Amino acid sequence: MMRTPNHFLSSIFLPTSLALAMSITGCSSDKSGTDSQAAAVDPNVLADTQALVVNNGTEPESLDPHKVSGVPESTLGRQMLEGLTNTDTEGKTIPAMATSWESEDNKVWTFKLRDAKWSNDDPVTAEDFVYSMRALGRSKYCVAVFKLFGRCQSSQR
Repeated sequence: MMRTPNHFLSSIFLPTSLALAMSITGCSSDKSGTDSQAAAVDPNVLADTQALVVNNGTEPESLDPHKVSGVPESTLGRQMLEGLTNTDTEGKTIPAMATSWESEDNKVWTFKLRDAKWSNDDPVTAEDFVYSMRALGRSKYCVAVFKLFGRCQSSQR
């Protein structure tokens, strides 16, 4: 069976591109749990120096997800931000900020968001994702993607 470009767009590219595009809407999540490999750390005792050191290999060209195009920037973006969906170790699309999603025509998508807050305690809203998708559509970095796979008609709330 020969797969059409529309099949590729709807089954592989769209979920992956949505995850990447929506990754600009970073937020924290309360994912509690323990790992048998983790060190025993008292959460009530802080280290003298509070720092996170990441060896990224090179300086990023930008931390604005709408302006990044390279691996160093993408690596940092994935560590700082969370999109609507993500991928598991087998490359399958899994929930991230969206708990579920559906589409009747693979053009209009509805995402159900989980409760989350920004670092300043403001709630993460659908408007944050709409803003992100529209900004990506205006970005010069996504022009090549749209040329390869067609154009987005619009992003509406």
